[in-house]
Amino acid sequence: MECLGCRIANGTESGLNIVYENARITCVLDIDPFNEGHTLILPKRHVLDLDEMDAETAHAVTDAARLLSR
Repeated sequence: MECLGCRIANGTESGLNIVYENARITCVLDIDPFNEGHTLILPKRHVLDLDEMDAETAHAVTDAARLLSR
């Protein structure tokens, strides 16, 4: 069974507010936000730690963070 993050990123969870998506990541508004606009950036491929993430996905996460922070 996939973890919750993978299920959200790959669209198997319902009722999500997706604000940005590409082939490597999905960005959704947090259901219990710390601040207004609190957004989760989730890779579509399961990784436990940041150092397990391939370079292309890491770049996609960084690019999304820059885009969404505006």
